[in-house]
Amino acid sequence: MSKKVFLKKCGTNIFGWDIDENLYLFDSDESEKLIGKLRFDYDFCIDQDTIFSIRDRSVYRGENKKDLSLDFPVRVKVFNNFIYILDQEKASLYKFDFSFNLKESFGQKGLVEFEDKFSIFLLFPLDFDLFEDEISIIDVGNRRTIVFNRELTLKKSFPVIGKKVRFLDKNKLLILFGEEIHRIDINENKIAKTSYDNILDFEIMGNGELLLIKEDR
Repeated sequence: MSKKVFLKKCGTNIFGWDIDENLYLFDSDESEKLIGKLRFDYDFCIDQDTIFSIRDRSVYRGENKKDLSLDFPVRVKVFNNFIYILDQEKASLYKFDFSFNLKESFGQKGLVEFEDKFSIFLLFPLDFDLFEDEISIIDVGNRRTIVFNRELTLKKSFPVIGKKVRFLDKNKLLILFGEEIHRIDINENKIAKTSYDNILDFEIMGNGELLLIKEDR
Protein backbone atom coordinates (compact mmCIF):
# COMPACT_ATOMS: atom_id res chain seq x y z
CA MET A 1 0.00 0.00 0.00
CA SER A 2 1.33 3.42 -0.93
CA LYS A 3 1.71 5.97 1.81
CA LYS A 4 -1.44 8.13 1.87
CA VAL A 5 -1.12 11.62 3.23
CA PHE A 6 -4.46 13.18 2.26
CA LEU A 7 -8.11 12.11 2.20
CA LYS A 8 -10.98 13.92 0.48
CA LYS A 9 -14.66 13.04 0.44
CA CYS A 10 -16.38 14.20 -2.74
CA GLY A 11 -20.08 13.48 -2.68
CA THR A 12 -20.33 9.90 -1.44
CA ASN A 13 -16.84 8.91 -2.64
CA ILE A 14 -13.66 9.05 -0.58
CA PHE A 15 -10.36 9.55 -2.35
CA GLY A 16 -6.82 9.13 -1.06
CA TRP A 17 -3.67 10.79 -2.34
CA ASP A 18 -0.09 9.71 -1.68
CA ILE A 19 3.35 11.29 -1.76
CA ASP A 20 3.88 10.10 -5.35
CA GLU A 21 0.75 11.99 -6.54
CA ASN A 22 -1.22 8.75 -6.98
CA LEU A 23 -4.98 9.08 -6.55
CA TYR A 24 -7.03 6.23 -5.06
CA LEU A 25 -10.73 5.55 -4.65
CA PHE A 26 -11.82 3.81 -1.44
CA ASP A 27 -14.67 1.30 -1.55
CA SER A 28 -17.19 0.80 1.24
CA ASP A 29 -15.03 -1.98 2.70
CA GLU A 30 -12.04 0.42 2.75
CA SER A 31 -10.26 -1.35 -0.09
CA GLU A 32 -8.59 1.00 -2.53
CA LYS A 33 -8.36 1.30 -6.31
CA LEU A 34 -5.68 3.28 -8.11
CA ILE A 35 -7.37 5.62 -10.58
CA GLY A 36 -4.52 7.84 -11.79
CA LYS A 37 -2.23 10.74 -11.01
CA LEU A 38 -3.28 14.08 -9.58
CA ARG A 39 -1.18 17.15 -8.87
CA PHE A 40 -2.45 19.82 -6.52
CA ASP A 41 -0.97 22.18 -3.94
CA TYR A 42 -3.85 22.75 -1.54
CA ASP A 43 -7.00 20.82 -2.40
CA PHE A 44 -9.05 18.98 -5.00
CA CYS A 45 -12.61 17.81 -5.51
CA ILE A 46 -14.01 15.32 -8.00
CA ASP A 47 -17.57 15.62 -9.24
CA GLN A 48 -18.48 12.68 -11.47
CA ASP A 49 -15.63 12.80 -14.04
CA THR A 50 -14.63 16.41 -13.47
CA ILE A 51 -11.61 17.25 -11.32
CA PHE A 52 -11.34 20.63 -9.65
CA SER A 53 -7.94 21.38 -8.14
CA ILE A 54 -6.03 24.23 -6.55
CA ARG A 55 -2.43 24.65 -7.56
CA ASP A 56 -0.08 27.60 -7.97
CA ARG A 57 -2.69 29.77 -6.22
CA SER A 58 -5.17 29.15 -9.04
CA VAL A 59 -8.29 27.03 -9.53
CA TYR A 60 -8.36 24.47 -12.34
CA ARG A 61 -11.20 22.58 -13.90
CA GLY A 62 -9.40 19.62 -15.39
CA GLU A 63 -6.36 21.24 -17.01
CA ASN A 64 -8.14 24.53 -17.65
CA LYS A 65 -7.13 27.39 -15.39
CA LYS A 66 -9.99 29.62 -14.27
CA ASP A 67 -9.55 33.37 -13.82
CA LEU A 68 -11.68 34.00 -10.74
CA SER A 69 -9.92 37.06 -9.28
CA LEU A 70 -9.03 35.11 -6.15
CA ASP A 71 -5.90 35.82 -4.11
CA PHE A 72 -5.14 32.61 -2.25
CA PRO A 73 -7.68 29.79 -2.73
CA VAL A 74 -7.04 26.92 -0.32
CA ARG A 75 -10.14 24.67 -0.39
CA VAL A 76 -12.66 23.61 -3.04
CA LYS A 77 -15.83 21.54 -2.68
CA VAL A 78 -18.78 20.66 -4.91
CA PHE A 79 -22.06 20.69 -2.99
CA ASN A 80 -25.63 20.60 -4.33
CA ASN A 81 -24.42 21.34 -7.87
CA PHE A 82 -22.43 24.42 -6.88
CA ILE A 83 -18.69 24.96 -6.48
CA TYR A 84 -17.52 26.45 -3.19
CA ILE A 85 -14.03 27.93 -2.90
CA LEU A 86 -12.41 29.26 0.27
CA ASP A 87 -9.96 32.13 -0.26
CA GLN A 88 -7.61 32.54 2.68
CA GLU A 89 -6.28 35.98 1.74
CA LYS A 90 -9.69 37.48 0.96
CA ALA A 91 -11.09 35.67 4.03
CA SER A 92 -14.22 34.68 2.14
CA LEU A 93 -16.08 31.59 0.98
CA TYR A 94 -17.36 31.89 -2.59
CA LYS A 95 -20.20 29.97 -4.24
CA PHE A 96 -20.08 29.53 -8.04
CA ASP A 97 -22.25 27.72 -10.53
CA PHE A 98 -20.62 25.28 -12.95
CA SER A 99 -19.97 28.11 -15.41
CA PHE A 100 -18.08 29.86 -12.60
CA ASN A 101 -20.59 32.65 -12.25
CA LEU A 102 -20.47 33.98 -8.69
CA LYS A 103 -23.73 33.33 -6.81
CA GLU A 104 -22.92 34.14 -3.18
CA SER A 105 -20.04 34.92 -0.87
CA PHE A 106 -19.70 34.61 2.88
CA GLY A 107 -17.27 36.39 5.17
CA GLN A 108 -14.86 39.29 5.14
CA LYS A 109 -11.45 39.94 6.62
CA GLY A 110 -11.52 41.17 10.18
CA LEU A 111 -11.21 40.48 13.87
CA VAL A 112 -14.04 38.76 15.68
CA GLU A 113 -14.16 41.66 18.15
CA PHE A 114 -15.68 43.83 15.43
CA GLU A 115 -18.17 41.26 14.17
CA ASP A 116 -21.86 41.86 14.65
CA LYS A 117 -24.93 39.68 14.15
CA PHE A 118 -25.11 40.65 10.48
CA SER A 119 -21.51 39.79 9.56
CA ILE A 120 -18.91 37.02 9.51
CA PHE A 121 -15.32 38.17 10.11
CA LEU A 122 -12.47 35.79 9.32
CA LEU A 123 -8.67 35.79 9.52
CA PHE A 124 -6.70 33.07 7.72
CA PRO A 125 -9.59 30.62 7.26
CA LEU A 126 -8.19 27.17 6.65
CA ASP A 127 -11.02 24.72 5.91
CA PHE A 128 -14.79 24.56 5.59
CA ASP A 129 -17.65 22.10 5.28
CA LEU A 130 -21.36 22.25 4.44
CA PHE A 131 -24.41 20.34 5.61
CA GLU A 132 -27.83 21.21 4.22
CA ASP A 133 -28.08 24.97 4.88
CA GLU A 134 -25.28 25.18 7.42
CA ILE A 135 -21.66 26.16 6.87
CA SER A 136 -18.67 25.65 9.15
CA ILE A 137 -15.30 27.40 8.74
CA ILE A 138 -12.06 27.00 10.69
CA ASP A 139 -11.06 30.59 11.43
CA VAL A 140 -7.42 30.24 12.48
CA GLY A 141 -6.65 33.95 12.93
CA ASN A 142 -9.56 34.39 15.33
CA ARG A 143 -8.83 31.02 16.98
CA ARG A 144 -12.27 29.56 16.52
CA THR A 145 -14.48 27.39 14.38
CA ILE A 146 -17.69 29.11 13.36
CA VAL A 147 -21.01 27.58 12.30
CA PHE A 148 -23.65 29.66 10.52
CA ASN A 149 -26.41 29.55 7.94
CA ARG A 150 -26.89 31.82 4.96
CA GLU A 151 -29.36 34.09 6.72
CA LEU A 152 -27.11 34.32 9.82
CA THR A 153 -30.10 33.41 11.97
CA LEU A 154 -27.79 30.67 13.26
CA LYS A 155 -24.26 31.66 14.22
CA LYS A 156 -22.20 29.82 16.80
CA SER A 157 -18.52 29.93 17.62
CA PHE A 158 -16.30 27.35 19.30
CA PRO A 159 -12.73 27.85 20.64
CA VAL A 160 -11.27 25.01 18.57
CA ILE A 161 -9.09 25.16 15.46
CA GLY A 162 -7.41 22.50 13.33
CA LYS A 163 -6.59 21.62 9.75
CA LYS A 164 -9.87 19.93 8.81
CA VAL A 165 -13.54 20.32 9.75
CA ARG A 166 -16.36 17.95 8.81
CA PHE A 167 -20.04 17.77 9.70
CA LEU A 168 -20.79 14.36 11.19
CA ASP A 169 -24.46 15.30 11.02
CA LYS A 170 -26.48 18.49 11.27
CA ASN A 171 -25.65 18.96 14.95
CA LYS A 172 -22.11 17.60 15.23
CA LEU A 173 -18.70 18.66 13.92
CA LEU A 174 -15.39 16.83 13.83
CA ILE A 175 -12.15 18.84 13.76
CA LEU A 176 -8.67 17.38 13.30
CA PHE A 177 -6.00 19.10 15.40
CA GLY A 178 -2.63 17.37 15.66
CA GLU A 179 -3.32 13.79 16.72
CA GLU A 180 -6.73 14.62 18.18
CA ILE A 181 -10.20 14.77 16.70
CA HIS A 182 -12.44 17.22 18.53
CA ARG A 183 -16.15 16.42 18.48
CA ILE A 184 -18.44 19.42 18.84
CA ASP A 185 -22.10 19.17 19.75
CA ILE A 186 -23.45 22.34 18.16
CA ASN A 187 -26.78 22.41 19.99
CA GLU A 188 -25.38 21.70 23.44
CA ASN A 189 -22.13 23.70 23.01
CA LYS A 190 -20.09 20.71 24.18
CA ILE A 191 -16.60 19.77 23.02
CA ALA A 192 -14.99 16.36 23.50
CA LYS A 193 -11.79 14.98 22.01
CA THR A 194 -10.25 11.63 21.12
CA SER A 195 -6.56 10.97 20.54
CA TYR A 196 -5.30 8.84 17.64
CA ASP A 197 -1.62 7.89 17.43
CA ASN A 198 0.16 9.12 14.29
CA ILE A 199 -3.02 10.30 12.53
CA LEU A 200 -2.48 12.29 9.33
CA ASP A 201 -6.01 12.73 8.04
CA PHE A 202 -9.57 11.43 8.28
CA GLU A 203 -12.86 11.37 6.43
CA ILE A 204 -16.36 10.22 7.37
CA MET A 205 -17.70 7.13 5.64
CA GLY A 206 -21.32 6.66 4.61
CA ASN A 207 -22.11 4.65 7.74
CA GLY A 208 -20.76 7.44 9.96
CA GLU A 209 -17.54 5.61 10.83
CA LEU A 210 -14.17 7.30 10.40
CA LEU A 211 -11.62 6.39 7.75
CA LEU A 212 -8.19 7.25 9.19
CA ILE A 213 -4.81 7.64 7.56
CA LYS A 214 -1.90 7.15 9.95
CA GLU A 215 1.82 7.72 9.55
CA ASP A 216 3.99 4.60 9.69
CA ARG A 217 6.69 4.97 12.32
